[in-house]
Amino acid sequence: MPNGLSGATQMLGPFAPTFLCWSCLILTVLSLALMFLWTNVTAFARRVRGSGSDERKPAVGSVLPEKSNW
Repeated sequence: MPNGLSGATQMLGPFAPTFLCWSCLILTVLSLALMFLWTNVTAFARRVRGSGSDERKPAVGSVLPEKSNW
């Protein structure tokens, strides 16, 4: 067996599955965290932009509650 790359691949062999597993896990957690922050920032920005009107728009298919005249 020739010396050279075969020794390097044998040294890296046990670490490749571990690296692949951890990199997928880290990417998944980071993407979930970034999407969570993005949705909260956009929701906050939407609320701040529309702060002039206290009336909220109902979602499609929802029933508006009746306002009391107190």
